[in-house]
Amino acid sequence: MDEMKRTDAETTDDFTDLPPELCVYRDEGCELAPSCLNCPFPHCLEEDERGRGRLLRTLRARAMADLRSRKKKSLDYLARRFGVSKRTVQRALSSLCRRKRNGRRSPSRGK
Repeated sequence: MDEMKRTDAETTDDFTDLPPELCVYRDEGCELAPSCLNCPFPHCLEEDERGRGRLLRTLRARAMADLRSRKKKSLDYLARRFGVSKRTVQRALSSLCRRKRNGRRSPSRGK
């Protein structure tokens, strides 16, 4: 009866130190990338609580900027088209311009 009783925490720790080849891992990806190991993003957007929203806002801002510059669409049109206020369109376009001016890369899908 001198055997030590293992707690749940101790048994769990034994499995966390296994080498990757001995672990069972299902790489299911997410709705933005088909596989975690082949993900185009530098950091997991699912782990960052604001990552997915930031990406979607950036993609929306790019679409707005494209319509504004190429098709010469008005702010009112863009607001109606994307279901946001005119002020939100202004903020999105301003944010995108600021990112380009400062040389910061915005999140992109595999580019």
